[in-house]
Amino acid sequence: MEFMKFLEKDLEEIIWDVCRTGNTKPLLERGLDIKGHFRRQLYIGAYGIADIVSFKFGYWNYADELLFETEDIDPCNIPDYGRALEVTVFELKRNSVDAITFMQAVGYVKGIQKYLANRGTEGYKIFYKIVLIGATIEDTGNFIFIPDIFKGVSFLTYEYQFNGINFLKQKNYGLVEDRFKYKNKQI
Repeated sequence: MEFMKFLEKDLEEIIWDVCRTGNTKPLLERGLDIKGHFRRQLYIGAYGIADIVSFKFGYWNYADELLFETEDIDPCNIPDYGRALEVTVFELKRNSVDAITFMQAVGYVKGIQKYLANRGTEGYKIFYKIVLIGATIEDTGNFIFIPDIFKGVSFLTYEYQFNGINFLKQKNYGLVEDRFKYKNKQI
């Protein structure tokens, strides 16, 4: 028996309702790390309309390019920090996330990248991230390896139950039979 028909719009609504309060800690406690200033159904010209996009300002270290929260450092006292903007595209699917979903999000990132390049963002190091969220992740083919190869891409699944929604990060996939001939397991 189906408890309730869960739609992509419902998933977006749950996330958006928390984001617009300004306190995303409840989402973090349920497995979704989302911070910054948010836009819902962001029109990106001919590139499409993204479900949710977050814009987070901060600083980055020239030595190792790590993004820091604005409140974590005092850039006046540390000369090796520059201004940064982290843009995260959240693409939501009611059912399965697949390569088509990924390419859709890549298009949104390209559109945002092109827009920002023409909007006076000189002096900012811009980091782009993609978070794909669905009930399942397509695990046939090499698509499933993307988050393990590209650090700016994350896959999450969600579960919607009586106690609410929970998100689970999907990573560390590998082939069961990799056909390597291991003589010495030490490197």
